[in-house]
Amino acid sequence: MPLKPVLLSLALLMSFSGVHLQAQTALTDLNQLRWQHRIILVEDSDEKSKVLAQFEDKQPEIVDRHIIWFALVNQRWHSNYPGDIAPELVKAFEQSYLDGDKQAVLIGKDGGIKSTQEQLNLDALFALIDIMPMRRAEIGTKQ
Repeated sequence: MPLKPVLLSLALLMSFSGVHLQAQTALTDLNQLRWQHRIILVEDSDEKSKVLAQFEDKQPEIVDRHIIWFALVNQRWHSNYPGDIAPELVKAFEQSYLDGDKQAVLIGKDGGIKSTQEQLNLDALFALIDIMPMRRAEIGTKQ
């Protein structure tokens, strides 16, 4: 069956069933992620940066802990956020969270800064997250 009729049929079916496709709006403020995700911001200017490899290697742990990460590596932003990121938010990252002595910042689901590190250590951040009351509630353990 040709693709166009299939897509047309799908669109008609969705319109009659009340399902609408929405374009995801750009992330303009970290408050849009509040209470749903923890955030890790990282800056690394090392040309042989291992930051992105760390995020890739720890993907299951990142997903399990509801982490959205943003990494400035060699003057280029990377993220696991599925949508667009507004330029004003990127500017806010650079001005408000990352400075010369902090390479990594952990922001909790409540929007508060939970940890800063001079060098990204995901295992240490995971250990810190895992003792937080909200995380313990998520995994169903007592303190």
